[in-house]
Amino acid sequence: MKRLLARNINLNSVIADKVGVAATRAARRTGLLNHDCLAPGEALWIVPSRGVHTFGMKFTIDVVALDERGVVIDCVPHMKPWRIRLPRRGTAGVLELPEGRVAASGTEIGHRILFEMTSADYADATDRPQARKGNTLTSVQAHGTADVFDSGEVA
Repeated sequence: MKRLLARNINLNSVIADKVGVAATRAARRTGLLNHDCLAPGEALWIVPSRGVHTFGMKFTIDVVALDERGVVIDCVPHMKPWRIRLPRRGTAGVLELPEGRVAASGTEIGHRILFEMTSADYADATDRPQARKGNTLTSVQAHGTADVFDSGEVA
């Protein structure tokens, strides 16, 4: 699976450099249920999504809710298994991170998160005409662009 990089543009820092994308119903339904942990640098961007749960999960995560521009509108640090984060108005996607990553990165409500293809993935994607939209993806682009995201992978 090709991965994205999540950058906090307010701090110009990388939050995660191995971001998987759950953009299909099946991928969103499964989420992190088949994982035993998230390694440092890993994350899952669930889009579209307004809320998440950790029913059946084996580990604690940090959850960041983003609006359609990628602005952080809610943060839930240390979300333990068997919990639910109810939908928040304006949420377009949710970024699930390893426990403690939100605090360690300094990410706060109001910051903007940008998703970027890695340089190798961008070079591969430009071979496909529909992917020549630039190497930066916002929540809006991913939410409404099926040709960029398909089957939980970056095109």
